[in-house]
Amino acid sequence: MAIRISRNDAGNCINFIGSTSPAYWNACLSAQINADNAERVDIINDIRSANDPETRYEFYAVDYTDFADKDGNSFVDAQSMVDYVNANANVVGVSDVGADLTNVNVNFRLDATSTSIIMDNGSAFGVNTIKAVADTDGTIHIHAVGAGAPNTNSNAHEHKYFEKLVHTAVNINGDPVAGGS
Repeated sequence: MAIRISRNDAGNCINFIGSTSPAYWNACLSAQINADNAERVDIINDIRSANDPETRYEFYAVDYTDFADKDGNSFVDAQSMVDYVNANANVVGVSDVGADLTNVNVNFRLDATSTSIIMDNGSAFGVNTIKAVADTDGTIHIHAVGAGAPNTNSNAHEHKYFEKLVHTAVNINGDPVAGGS
């Protein structure tokens, strides 16, 4: 059984479900492709490594197929697994600059109760708490909603979670989104 990797926003950590060390604080880990074998990955403990002359690994030279995303889906290659870990292990809070989604495909879906919007990158938001905004650069930026009741004030707040999402890289429930550039 693969080790499932899941972002835990409530705990501000990343979980490796099915491993002997299942939880790591946010901004503690980074992943890279193993230097000796491109089918294997290394997950580095950046905090422990910063105070040690040697790199400290949590997982070293592990085949990427030993891991799965939060939903149990396999990774297509080692690089996609590395990207997934780095995106989910190093989440930055909301600010005027969101996480860059250039060249990233994102699927949005509602949870079973239709109260949360779930992104396949591990992020989840309450319905009516985020707003997709077309930016002048031709990409989509995901902002926090403005002050006031969500249904009466649809203005986006200047703080954003994500930016530079190309509309052709967006899916909803697995289906591509129609639209222009």
